Amino acid sequence: MLKTRSWHALLAMNIVLLIALAWTGTRSQPAVPVADVIRARQIELVNERGDMRAELSLGEGGGGQLRLRSGQGEIRVKFGAADDGAILLMLDHTTEPGVRLAAERSGPSLKLTTSGKSDRIVSP
Repeated sequence: MLKTRSWHALLAMNIVLLIALAWTGTRSQPAVPVADVIRARQIELVNERGDMRAELSLGEGGGGQLRLRSGQGEIRVKFGAADDGAILLMLDHTTEPGVRLAAERSGPSLKLTTSGKSDRIVSP
């Protein structure tokens, strides 16, 4: 009789433990903490091989700049802010400037460049 009671008590404890483990395992995991502010001088976005595909950093004059790269790693887009304005530069398949959009102290401008042709500049 004592063995049967011990067996039942042990079985009941195991059932309680299994329920407790199942309960804690099925609850949703706490969310990963998210920082309100990230402070850095440079941030790089890399692919699964560690190759940089985007870069947010400080430019030569201390303003912010963003560079986006193609799948092969060539820079295709540059966006920069300076004391006198901002410039968006889009590069073609040869990594030469194709489009330059500027908002500078001297005024806004758009420059279109194609290899073998004269540049087109649009400004007010």
